[in-house]
Amino acid sequence: MKPNRVNGRIDDLVSDVLSTMPLPYAPQIIDDVFLEIERVNAWKTRYDRIHSLTSHAHINRRTGRAVLNQTGFTTVGRSYTPQSTLIGSFSLLAAA
Repeated sequence: MKPNRVNGRIDDLVSDVLSTMPLPYAPQIIDDVFLEIERVNAWKTRYDRIHSLTSHAHINRRTGRAVLNQTGFTTVGRSYTPQSTLIGSFSLLAAA
């Protein structure tokens, strides 16, 4: 599958997850999105389908980038202690 189609699927998944999350978003919003993907079976199924089309590193980097872009936040740090089991680290974000 072409990278743009994979990226579009990731962007759509992130949009769907973010639309259900309460505002204001916390600095660990990327980790929170991955936790929601793990928690909701339909989203985990979509994540797994996308994952079958691309690498683990790509889907997770793109998911983080989609959260950054869709929230309009900026990166303010990094955490190496995620609650999600899907990632090993994530960027901390804050309103621009």
